[in-house]
Amino acid sequence: MLPLQAQLPIGFGLKGGARLTDFTETASNVTSEDHVYTIGPYGELHLPVGFSLEVDLLYKRSGSTLYNAITAQPNSTQFTMSSFDVPLLLKKSFKTSMIFRPFVVGGLASRYSTGVPGSTLVATPVALPGAPIYSTTTSSGWHEGLALGGGIQFKILILKFSGELRWSYFGNISSDTLPKLNANQVEFLIGVGF
Repeated sequence: MLPLQAQLPIGFGLKGGARLTDFTETASNVTSEDHVYTIGPYGELHLPVGFSLEVDLLYKRSGSTLYNAITAQPNSTQFTMSSFDVPLLLKKSFKTSMIFRPFVVGGLASRYSTGVPGSTLVATPVALPGAPIYSTTTSSGWHEGLALGGGIQFKILILKFSGELRWSYFGNISSDTLPKLNANQVEFLIGVGF
C-alpha cells in the first residue's frame, strides 16, 4: 500500500527557528532583547511542475527593555510581545541531480500581535527635573505585509527536512511608539514534515 502522501497532494509538519534581526529598531534606550524563538505547524498543497501552496501558523515570542536614556536609572519598562504569523506562500521547488532540492517562497504575511508598544507618554519626575520617564501602553492587532525566502530541503524515507531563510515586511506598524518595532524581520527556520 502506498503512503498517504503519495495518494493525496498534501504535506504537513512543524517549523521552528530564530529571528536574525532585532525586534525593535536600534535606539540608545533599548537595552536588551530576548524571547526570539519561532515555532508552529505548516501545511502544504502540492501543485504541478514543482509548485505548492504553503500556510504556516507560527507563534513568536519577543521582548525588549526600555530604560531612561538620560539618567540610566532602573526605571525601565519591559515589553513582551506574542504574535501568530500566518503567511500564505507560493513555493517553487527545483529538481536537481543531488539529494537536495532548492526552493523559493513568496506571498502575503499576516500577523496578530499582543503586547505591542502603544502610545508613549513622557513625564518629568519631581526628583530629577528635565529627565524623562517613559510610561507606555500596549495594544493588540493585525499587521499585514509580505514574505520572501528561500532554502533547501531533502527527504529521508518519508520525512522531509528543510532549512529556510525568510524575510518579512509589515507595513502598518506605528512610527510613534517607544520602542519602535522593526518592520523588517529576517529569520532562519528549520522544518520537519511529511
